[in-house]
Amino acid sequence: MTRFTSPRQAQCFLPTRDQSDHLFQLGSNHVTAIQHRATRKRAFAL
Repeated sequence: MTRFTSPRQAQCFLPTRDQSDHLFQLGSNHVTAIQHRATRKRAFAL
């Protein structure tokens, strides 16, 4: 990830990223990479 050019840019980006990260916390020890990719692909297909 690249660095932010300003504090405002970081403030706009980070809350959105934080919300989307919660969607994909499947637990890497419980699903395979293929299952994780498929789940992520379905979530973004909406």
